[in-house]
Amino acid sequence: MTAELPRFLDFEASGLGPDGYPIQVAWSAAEGAVTECWFIEPEPEYGWALEEGWDTSAERVHAIPFATLIEQGKPAAWIAARMNEQLDGQAVYVDGGACDQVWCRQLFAAAEIEPRFVLADYWELLLEILPASQTRRSGWQYALQDAAWKRVQRNSGGRRHHADTDVRYLVELYRIAQGRAVRPR
Repeated sequence: MTAELPRFLDFEASGLGPDGYPIQVAWSAAEGAVTECWFIEPEPEYGWALEEGWDTSAERVHAIPFATLIEQGKPAAWIAARMNEQLDGQAVYVDGGACDQVWCRQLFAAAEIEPRFVLADYWELLLEILPASQTRRSGWQYALQDAAWKRVQRNSGGRRHHADTDVRYLVELYRIAQGRAVRPR
């Protein structure tokens, strides 16, 4: 039986500006697998529309067309309820800082419910488990990040800036840091 891992979550958004809104979310289970990944149906009454907050430069990065949200998106209320069911009472780690906090608040505001979990800083988690001798070095995180992306590509492929792939990356980066297997150059 493998040890439980912290839970990880990632959002993709329509853009990084003040009008951006969440378009995809994924999170991991305690064993590290991505348990769920959903496109988020636009909520026009919250300004989640093609005409408002949709950044074509962001679309070039995540490669998720607006039409995909219409065709495959689930309602915010349904996704928020699933998140509460799966993540209830836990600290869930995100690497997007304030952006992930904002997108989570937007999703739950649209769902008209409160989250029953808290988002926590991923990088603080890594600093807790890595030896200070490693994190004092300039650029310590780059070797870890590179190794994690290589593992994700080797094990499951996927596209960066898709929430499920990014969660797999967070899991692998944590596993590498936990094992202290990679040393900065």
